Amino acid sequence: MAAALLVVACPFPDAARASCAAPSLSVLDAAVPAMTPGDVVIVEGRGFVDGCDDGGGGCTADETEPATPYADVTLTLRQGPRAWTLGTADASEAGEVAWEVTVPAGVTPGRAVLVPDVGSPLVVRVRR
Repeated sequence: MAAALLVVACPFPDAARASCAAPSLSVLDAAVPAMTPGDVVIVEGRGFVDGCDDGGGGCTADETEPATPYADVTLTLRQGPRAWTLGTADASEAGEVAWEVTVPAGVTPGRAVLVPDVGSPLVVRVRR
């Protein structure tokens, strides 16, 4: 039985370009994200766009891939089997999003995870 492999190649006259990163989170002013129940914290996100115009989305530099900001991005705090919806926000044209949230009273000291409905989660520490 013969197998066929089809390879499609695009000419890249310029040096290879880096691809766009997945959406990611950070907690404003926190090198090690830590929070206490009742704290008001600002969680920021970058890269919250659908598509990626990283210097050409097609086979030539003249082709672009549109990057549409995500709307209604929900942020959830998860700890063990429990989850709290912290808020929903729209990304800017640059793909940046921010939530100003209050850490729920029911969160206990230890590890927790901030989870956007798209993108990478962020592990945080809950303190007393």
